[in-house]
Amino acid sequence: MIDVIQIALLEKVSELNKEGKTEYIQKISGSFNLKKYFKEYLKEENLNKEDQEKILSEFSQKIFKDLCNKVVEKNFYDAVGIWITIGDKVLDNSLDLSVLENIQQFGEPGIIPIFEIIKMTLDQYESKIS
Repeated sequence: MIDVIQIALLEKVSELNKEGKTEYIQKISGSFNLKKYFKEYLKEENLNKEDQEKILSEFSQKIFKDLCNKVVEKNFYDAVGIWITIGDKVLDNSLDLSVLENIQQFGEPGIIPIFEIIKMTLDQYESKIS
């Protein structure tokens, strides 16, 4: 079960290097403690996967929109980063803003791009431990 998720808007400070990495500066971020939310507010620690995904989808979209709404400069960020804490492991991922826009534009109606990044990151993690 996911403990905490953090979403950040990132500014690119380098181009892609030989290792396929790009450096970013974290400009603004928000986080959500799912474990605490489930336990304290829902009084439930063992929600089924579908309910967990629905809550995660709604809150990740809200966090991302709130961060974007706080930005006044148009070129403030180039990418979005996510950090997912599961127990003692921290998963991370980042994608250029253009990828998010493409997911929104070409994806299924009602798709939530930030949640798609979260699902991709979790899928990568689960395939490594399987």
